[in-house]
Amino acid sequence: DYRIVDGLAVNAGLGIGCWGWRPSAGLRYYLNYPYGLAFGLGAAYNTGYKEYKYKMETEDSQHLVTKETVTFEMKPVTVINATCLYSFDFYNGYKVYFEAGWCFSLKRDCYTYTTASGNKLTRESKKTMDILKPGGIILTAGMAFF
Repeated sequence: DYRIVDGLAVNAGLGIGCWGWRPSAGLRYYLNYPYGLAFGLGAAYNTGYKEYKYKMETEDSQHLVTKETVTFEMKPVTVINATCLYSFDFYNGYKVYFEAGWCFSLKRDCYTYTTASGNKLTRESKKTMDILKPGGIILTAGMAFF
């Protein structure tokens, strides 16, 4: 966090998740900078993976389910994050924080896939990918310096 004025700060981060590397930046408004309750709004870019292989359930045209290796192309996805966090002093300019919020994906079709058999993903496999793709609930425990 870097304070701009009063309780308003800019922040940046870098992490890795289910959808690749995730650089992010945003604004936070602290009720009592640099600790305590704050509200955040930011954006992140999830790099994706060109080729990711995983065994998943697929089904043929007769709805016969089998488990096979599926090759995914996980496309890059930009998201908007809206969060609320609480932070406290940790040590010498470092703080620990807990954050919760929602992540809004700016891309609807986040991946494509192929199978050796030509089968399609089952409903359950699609649900798994929907959970993994960027967007949805944000729960964070982190450390920052300011």
